[in-house]
Amino acid sequence: EDRDASRGDLRLLGDHRDSQNHRFLDFKTALTMMKSTKFDDWSLQGPRVVMEFLKAIRSGPGDLATYHLTWSKASGVNQHSMICHDHRILCNILRAAIETDQFDVSNSLAFEMICRRLVQIETATARSPLSP
Repeated sequence: EDRDASRGDLRLLGDHRDSQNHRFLDFKTALTMMKSTKFDDWSLQGPRVVMEFLKAIRSGPGDLATYHLTWSKASGVNQHSMICHDHRILCNILRAAIETDQFDVSNSLAFEMICRRLVQIETATARSPLSP
């Protein structure tokens, strides 16, 4: 099913199924289907980061699970720290939203906030891996 069949909700990519009839849309395909739309009631200031963040993942590690593992090893952060745990959880939430729930996260204020938080975590860790 395509975006038109999702009843005009700009936050949905459709209802895609795998061969076992489970909801699934792979990350790279989902990213090509996303289209950021301007909303007059968007309450965050500044440019949106979701698409830039996801495109960087696509051109690097290729998916969100690998992205977290790559980041956690390269960042120097303690693998058992709360900051590393939070990064993993936020990446898992984003992955579930895209691949299972099939949300166009580029049109969601909540997912914009999640991506901004991931960027904050990564910036703080880059400045001080032992004390982000």
